[in-house]
This record gives sequence, C-alpha cells and structure tokens, in this order.
Amino acid sequence: MSNSDTQRGGNGLGFILGILFGLAVGVIVALLFAPQSGSEMREKLAKQSDLIRQRYEEAVAVGREKAQEAQEEVLSSMKQ
Repeated sequence: MSNSDTQRGGNGLGFILGILFGLAVGVIVALLFAPQSGSEMREKLAKQSDLIRQRYEEAVAVGREKAQEAQEEVLSSMKQ
C-alpha cells in the first residue's frame, strides 16, 4: 500500500465507519418520525443500538486485522 493510499484512508476503515455512522443517524431519524408508543420506541432503539454496536465491533475487528496485515507487510519489507 502506498503512502498516498494510507493518507486517503486506503484501508477502507474510514469508509466502513462512515457507513456505520450514516446507518445510525438514519435509524434514529426513522424511529423518531415513526408513530409509536414510548415503550415500543425504546424497544426498537435498544434493538437498533445492539445491531449498530455489533456492526461497529465487526468494523473494528476488520480494522485491526488490516492494521496487523500492514504491520506484517512493513516488517517483511524491512527484512528484505
């Protein structure tokens, strides 16, 4: 991966986090404008927050994996 790819977020983590943030905002707006009782709203918000947390954790795991791969690539190129 070149330096310019890294500066632009070439690993895709920023893109993934941007999508997750957009998803969270969209879900919240949709839930706030949907006509429901308070208890139904709280239940849906809890489910959606769990879903968002799971997707965030997946994105973090992917980011860690990509960082590990990049680190191994750098160390390998330094040995050569």
